[in-house]
Parts: sequence; C-alpha cells; structure tokens
Amino acid sequence: MAFSSRRVMQGSMYALIGIIVLELIVLWSMLLIVPDLPQRIRRINAIPQAGAPPARQLTTSNDFARPLQITDSFDTPTPLWDQSYVSVRNQQLQTELFLPQSEVYTLWTGIADDPTIGSRVTDFDMQVDVTQSRGGDDAAYGIRFRQNTTDSYIMAAINARGYWRVIRSSFGDISDMTPWRFSSHIAPGLNARNQIRVVATDANIVFYVNGIKLTTISDLSPTSGQLTLAATTFTSGDLAVNFDNVRGRTAGKSFHDEFDSPTTAIFSQGGSYSRGGKYHIISSENVSVWQNPLPRAKTEVQDFHMKVEGTIVAGDPNQIAYGLLFGDKGDFGHTMVIINGNGQIQIVRNSNDGKDQSFIDPVIIEAFRPGVGVSNTIDINLHQGELSLKINNTDVGSVNIGTSPPGSVGLIVICAKTAAEVNFDNLIVTEQTP
Repeated sequence: MAFSSRRVMQGSMYALIGIIVLELIVLWSMLLIVPDLPQRIRRINAIPQAGAPPARQLTTSNDFARPLQITDSFDTPTPLWDQSYVSVRNQQLQTELFLPQSEVYTLWTGIADDPTIGSRVTDFDMQVDVTQSRGGDDAAYGIRFRQNTTDSYIMAAINARGYWRVIRSSFGDISDMTPWRFSSHIAPGLNARNQIRVVATDANIVFYVNGIKLTTISDLSPTSGQLTLAATTFTSGDLAVNFDNVRGRTAGKSFHDEFDSPTTAIFSQGGSYSRGGKYHIISSENVSVWQNPLPRAKTEVQDFHMKVEGTIVAGDPNQIAYGLLFGDKGDFGHTMVIINGNGQIQIVRNSNDGKDQSFIDPVIIEAFRPGVGVSNTIDINLHQGELSLKINNTDVGSVNIGTSPPGSVGLIVICAKTAAEVNFDNLIVTEQTP
C-alpha cells in the first residue's frame, strides 16, 4: 500500500511539473506573439490618474476693432498666426505645436500610381502608431477625416491621460459624437506608443485602439473629405506628437508609409511660424500652404489694402509662387495674387468646386526682383472689385475682378516640384469701409 501511494505521489508530481512546463510554453508563445502582453495585463486594471481633458479649446482673445487694421513685423510668435511644423525626422512623422489653444494637421496626399484617387475620400481603413514625446498631458491627437473645410471634419483622438473621444467640427462648432472616456487599453504617459485605427464605411465609423474596438458610431451624412493626421493643444503648447507605420486602404487600393524619407512621405510636410523677426512658411513638394490671421472668421473683410514683403529662402524659384490671398471663407476657395520666383504674376480665383477663374494672362513683372534670397514687396488695393497692384513700390496696373469677395485675407506659398521656404515680413492690412 505504501509503495502504491508513493507511485501516486510521484505521478502527481510529474503531472504538476508537466502542467507548469506546458503553462510556461504557452506563456512564452504568447509573449512571442504579443510582445507587450505584460503591459496589456497591467493596463487591464488601470484607473484614471487624472480627469478628462478639456472638451473645448478656450475662446481666442483675438478681438479686432473695426475697421480692421493689422500691422505685424513678426518679432515674436503670437496666436494671431499659426505656429506649427510637420516634418519627417528619425523615420517618423513629427507634428509640433508651439502655442496652446491651437491645432495642426498633415494631409494624406493620395495614391501616387492612381491619380483618380486624390486626398478626398469617404470610405477608408487606416491605422497608425502614435507617440506624444513632449507637451501637456491634456493634448489630443489622432485621425481627422471627411474634412471639407479647415474647420469642418470628424476626428477620432486619444490623449496621454488614457482618454479617447470622437468629435465633429462644423465650421469650428465642436460637438461630441462620443465625449472623452477613459480606456485601460490606451498606454498612458509621454513616449507611450499606441496604435489607432479608423474604419469608415458609409454611415458607420469604427474606432480601434491597440487592436481593441472602442466604439461604432454613425455619421448620418457621410461625405468625401480630406484624410489627415492631427493634433490639438489646450492649456499648454510646445507639443510634439510622432506618427509612424501608417497602413491604409481606400477605393480598393492599399497605401502605407514608414516615413523612411521626407521625399517619399505620403503626408504633407511644412510649417508656419514666427522666428527671427520673420514669418516662415515651409512646404513640401506639390503642396500649397496658406495662413490667415486668427481666428479667420474675425478677420473677414471685403475691400482692403494689404502689403507684405516676401523672400524665397529655399527651393527652386521656377517651381515656387507666393503672394497674398483674400475672400477666404474657410472652404478652400479664395482669390490670390501670386508671383513665382522669376517674376511671373497670376491673379486667380480658386473655387472649392474646381471651377477656377483667371483674371489675367500670366505675365512677367519687370519691377520684381527674381531669385532666392531676394526680397520683394507686394502691395494690393481692392475697392469695389477694382484690384490695383504695386510691386516694390512700382505701380504695375489694375484689373476688375467683379464684386469684391468677402472673406479673410492671408499669405500663401504654392510649390510644384520642389520643397520651399518663403519668409514674410512687415505685413499691413487695412480694411476699407464704404
């Protein structure tokens, strides 16, 4: 009987050892398949360490007397102008915001081998790794899509406190599709990497974080729009958010980007910020960048005088044009007076429906000083549809553009097959009243 008991005990011990070995094998296999398993397990029981981020940005303090008058030498960065930068560095796409209560987005430029698929899409499936490397923990960042104006879009976002939300902006009026909610599936803190994914199919929008579905919501009026990566600051600035390992699909075509090189990135790069007494506008190839005094809706005028000094600092001047725009209502439609680096001028009204209108044939302006590193002053006066132009204090003529279009004024840089930097200085905007 004793011998039999020992055999049973030995058998039990062998079975227990076998179970332990089997569990170790299973655990090791899971670690190979899911390298961040320990972190995921720890996050299961995570609790919020801070309250939800702000629901809205504070109302801007920029309030302008009328008639509007703006004089700016760009000596210091101010919230009157966008202060942000997007670039590919260290094999990541880095978005930076230098001031609080501001936002930045970088535009997906479409599928290079299929020009029929542009940057505006309705249905798509896109995922990206995102990491906040500096800045306040109340910032938000994620995927912004179905963007039809600069302030009309849907955005699915997370933040470093472990919260997520989905919002709709309609001409700057923010509403919650899903308000801020905490999720233990979001890795919190600076330098924590999270994978976010949005799948939009007709009215259905599904938001995932780290492979976990957080919500399915309805967009009752799905429309095509720009697809972007975006970040927003609230109470503090100096934000840096890095995006990497983009994987996506739309219209039956796949796209991806590991951001190995700035020249092959499929998202726009550039910046607009004040440094060294100049306002720098930097753009990647085949991208137009324009900036209005902020908030745009408060700087709308109809008849005005506007003057600024511009200098091409970097890029092929044959492939760069810069100048002034006006009549901007935030819907990607505006009128612009632009001159390329060789002095050829164009006056064009861009329409968001593609029905652009040119008011003059392109012509070389002799008063313009061509080349890189050379400054030129552009001076326009618009009164009851009559646009008068001076270049470097030389009167070069006028043209009637019909009714003066109401809207915001601004600065614009247009790039063809080159990256560019154009500096602006000594801006004057004066509204003219009837």
